[in-house]
Amino acid sequence: MRNWLITVCLFLSLSGAGCKAPPLPLEAKEAETQENNLWRAGAEVYASQDYQRYKESYRQAKNKLNQEKRKLIWFRKYKPVQLALRNVLDEGVKLQEKVEKEKEAKSNRIISQLTSFKRKIDSVKKLSLMMNEGNRTRLALMRAELVACEVDLLHQKGDLNAAEKKLEYIPIYIKDAEDAVISSLGRYLNENVTKTWKKWVEETISESRKNGHVAIIVNKLDRKLTVYKKGRPIGIYAIGLSRNGLSDKLHAGDNATPEGKYQIIKKLPKSKYYRALLINYPNQEDIEKFSLAKKSGHIPAGVGIGSLIEIHGGGNDSLTGGCISLENRDMDKIFDLVDPGTPVTIVGALGNPNKLSLMRKGL
Repeated sequence: MRNWLITVCLFLSLSGAGCKAPPLPLEAKEAETQENNLWRAGAEVYASQDYQRYKESYRQAKNKLNQEKRKLIWFRKYKPVQLALRNVLDEGVKLQEKVEKEKEAKSNRIISQLTSFKRKIDSVKKLSLMMNEGNRTRLALMRAELVACEVDLLHQKGDLNAAEKKLEYIPIYIKDAEDAVISSLGRYLNENVTKTWKKWVEETISESRKNGHVAIIVNKLDRKLTVYKKGRPIGIYAIGLSRNGLSDKLHAGDNATPEGKYQIIKKLPKSKYYRALLINYPNQEDIEKFSLAKKSGHIPAGVGIGSLIEIHGGGNDSLTGGCISLENRDMDKIFDLVDPGTPVTIVGALGNPNKLSLMRKGL
C-alpha cells in the first residue's frame, strides 16, 4: 500500500511540475537543410564517395535522434545526438567545399575546351572562305557553332554535365569540316605544284625584263593582279574570283579559274562587265588535260572544256564564272597598258610555305 502511494505521489509530482520533452537539437534542422543543399549541388556526381560517407554519417545521427524520441520524455538525452549532428555538419561543410572545387574545375575545363574549339572553328572557316569550299564544310561548321552555343547556354545555367556531354560533338563536326577543306587544299600543299607555279612566274618576269614589255601575274590565293614592265612591278590590284576560283579549271561550268601561261587575244572596250581582256583559254595544255580527264571518267559525258575566260571590270567583290574581276578604275589603268599578245600568267599561290599551308598548320 505504501509503495503504491509513493508511485502515485511521484506521478502527481511530475505532472504537477509540468514536465516537458527537452527541445530537439537545432542541428537536426540544419543537417536536413544541408543534406538537401548538397543533393541539389550535385554532390552525388562531383564527390560521389565522400557524399556516400556523409549520407551514412547522417543516417546514423538520425537513427540516434529517432531512438531518443521514442523514449519517455524525461528519459531523453540529446547531447550525444547533438554531437553526432555537429560532426555531420562539419563533414558536410568540407563536402560542400570539395563539390564547389570540382564544379569550378569542370567549369574551367569546359571554358578552356570551348575556347579552343571556337578558335579551331574560326581557322577552318577562314580556310573555307579562302577556298570557297562548298556545302559540306559550311554545314559541318554550322553544326559545330550551334552546339557551341548550346554548351555556352548550359554552362551559364550551371548544367555542367550536360554541357560536357554536348562538348563531345563539336570536334566531330570540326573534323568533318576540316577534312572537306583539306581535300581542297591538296594542290596548295603539294611542293611540286607550288614549284611549277613559281617557275611560270619567274619565266614570265624574266621575259618581261628581256623584251621590256608588259606582263600580268595573277595570284589567286592572295587575290592580287600585278602588272610588270621590264621585269619590275608597276601596279598591284585586288581581284575577285569565281565560287571555285582557287581550283584549277577543268571543264565548262566548274566555276574554277584556270592556271597556266596565257596571253591576251582581244581587248573589249565594252562588255557585260564594263571593259574586258579575253585570254587564250583553253591553250594546248588545257586541251590535253581535259582530254585525259575525260578518258579517265572525271568529267561527265556531254560537258565541254569551256572558253571565254576574261580579266574584266564590274568590281573585285563579284563572283564570276571563272574569270578575274577588277574595280572599273583599275580595269581602266590595265586596259591602257596592255595589247593583244601581252602575257598573262595565272597561279594558285606564290611562296613556300604559302598562306594556306601556314593556316593549315594552325588547325
